[in-house]
Amino acid sequence: MPGPTHAPPPGELIAAAFGLGPVREPPRYAARGELGHVWHLGTTEGEWAIKALIQPVDELTGDDLDYQLALHDAGVPLPRPVRPRAGGAVVIGPDGAGYRAYEWLELDPGRHVDVATAGRLLARIQALAWPADGVHPWFCRAVPDRTWPELVARGRHAGVAWAEPLASRVDAIVAPRPWSPASHRRGSSAAISTSTRTTWWWAGTAGRGSSTGRTPAGVLPGRS
Repeated sequence: MPGPTHAPPPGELIAAAFGLGPVREPPRYAARGELGHVWHLGTTEGEWAIKALIQPVDELTGDDLDYQLALHDAGVPLPRPVRPRAGGAVVIGPDGAGYRAYEWLELDPGRHVDVATAGRLLARIQALAWPADGVHPWFCRAVPDRTWPELVARGRHAGVAWAEPLASRVDAIVAPRPWSPASHRRGSSAAISTSTRTTWWWAGTAGRGSSTGRTPAGVLPGRS
């Protein structure tokens, strides 16, 4: 598996900062996540996923840790995030990069999550009703109407197969009135709550040893 171009995370520093126990094997590259590169770290206390964050750390980085822990405590199967011993959610390495730590979970690509299980888990997430501090414009601000004809023109120029099907649907795409937090508040008295931005369904085995057993299904929630 090809890894990132930068050096592995400082395993000893991260293990100490998150209280993961002495390192027994150095970080090993595992995958490219949505927000960072994921490394496997083995310590005497278990197996851990260390996420090397791609974006610079700011005051909002890691603000979903309490939410993820609350979901875990509510019975939603997910990789348990680990809070640094000094508090917060992120450890800053010597290179200035931010790191987060999670319980390691092995995925089983041969197993599938059925619709009923997915529905029950999503309902459990929604029932938590975790307060939200607003809605990011990315989720409710529509792109300008001119974007779609321009995209069709570029597609036609490039000779791609999707250009004509898209052209036939441009009017339908730009016609609906965009949703906005303001219109939501006018139309409903319900408070805005945190939910899943991206939901990854998986089935597999928890990574802290065979005594943990198999996890029938799980969800990797983002925030929105």
